Amino acid sequence: MRQPDSTVGRAAFWIFLTFAAFYAGITRGHFVSTDEVAVYQQARSVWENGDLSTAPILNTLPGRDGKPHAPYNAGQSIAALPLYGLGKAVRHALEQTGRQDWLQTFAGPVVGSMEDRRWGGDVEICFVNLFNCFVTALLCALYFAFALRLGAAPTWALAATVMLGLTSHVVGFSTSFFQHSAEALFLLWSFCFLFRDTQRPGWRRRMWAGWAAAAMLLVRFPSVITLPALTAYLMWGVWRRRPDDSSRGRTLAWTFAQLVAFGVAVVLGVGLNVLINYWKFGTPSLAGSYAQLKRFDSPLLVSLYGFLLSPGESIFLFTPLLALAPWYMASFSRRWRTERFFLLLVGASYLLF
Repeated sequence: MRQPDSTVGRAAFWIFLTFAAFYAGITRGHFVSTDEVAVYQQARSVWENGDLSTAPILNTLPGRDGKPHAPYNAGQSIAALPLYGLGKAVRHALEQTGRQDWLQTFAGPVVGSMEDRRWGGDVEICFVNLFNCFVTALLCALYFAFALRLGAAPTWALAATVMLGLTSHVVGFSTSFFQHSAEALFLLWSFCFLFRDTQRPGWRRRMWAGWAAAAMLLVRFPSVITLPALTAYLMWGVWRRRPDDSSRGRTLAWTFAQLVAFGVAVVLGVGLNVLINYWKFGTPSLAGSYAQLKRFDSPLLVSLYGFLLSPGESIFLFTPLLALAPWYMASFSRRWRTERFFLLLVGASYLLF
């Protein structure tokens, strides 16, 4: 039996709070990768200088203003600004009250000798590093609510959510400032809205699905590889409810009208991403000059072996629950065949990319 929306909302809220508290309790409060440092420095530069420049660290390129810029998308840097501002306010308050003990507690040990290239030791870094605690907790809450909409019993939906939230990949990313947690959240959010549109069609649901996809692209543009799967799922939902008594021209016009809300939002997201990259590097770009820094020349079979089966990098070592996928996908597929194909297409897109 489907649960009332108010009941689902309250349960999802408590799941969010529980996981947020858990992730915040184990977060490290500093960075471990220059990728995190670069995304953080974009947020700091927006707050302090009104631009997206960074220090000249690994994987940065000269921008149109002559300053170093990171090729990573700015969406997460912008979204983390409230946490940066909160950290800055806490630091000022502790300095004013002379509480050096609490200041040291929040800042932690200094990692990195130069202030503009630190990996830790600043209160602002500690607070910004909490970003994925909340994002990953929200991912778990959304997963729980979506499981109920798919018809799972509340007990099993909760059990699945707990297993998801405690997998090492999910927990590990919750303690970092990498962009993958937000990418996963917005991908699931877009899928959830499109699924609801197949059940109860409405342009607002398609519009919110488009905005979620646009946010996903602004956070991490390589997620563009999921757009074919999202678009195909949307078109399947639209096509199966097309009017039967219309001419081909009217059917095509009606179909186009159904796709507009999603498409406009995605196009605006892509356009904003291009404008930001132009602001940073002086040339319109989708990937933000990332291709200049990376070489994708490993043989496909070698890469697939490393990702799936190697003793140190296999995804099954980090998320053993995937080994049970043939079991739990079998029962899922009997009821949600199209959704199964969507999930397989998304998985294959990431795997081959």
